[in-house]
Amino acid sequence: MKKGVFFIIAFYISNLLIESYFDLHISVFQITLIHTFLFGSFVLKDRIHQMLIQKNTKHPFSFLAINVLSFFICLLFLIPFILSTDSNSQLTVVCSFFICFFIYLFLELFLILKK
Repeated sequence: MKKGVFFIIAFYISNLLIESYFDLHISVFQITLIHTFLFGSFVLKDRIHQMLIQKNTKHPFSFLAINVLSFFICLLFLIPFILSTDSNSQLTVVCSFFICFFIYLFLELFLILKK
């Protein structure tokens, strides 16, 4: 988990640098909000996975259900950004969110397989 946190911090800083270099019309607050939400989701899913492993619940559908639920919660998180009136910023934030979301998923998969 410690390597995961280091990677997440490095990814956050690189995301800020990419935004400032390319001027993507996404604020530092929005980037911070996205990474905070995804990090919280990452930690919560890790805790739930650990609880299921300790209870010897190894049903693959339970792990799939956690990830599907997380995906729907992410969509609920994006609704204010999608409904915003600034279409240029809207597309940038949503694309940035999903790029970060899938990188977090790959990180989570890597950490699970490493255990």
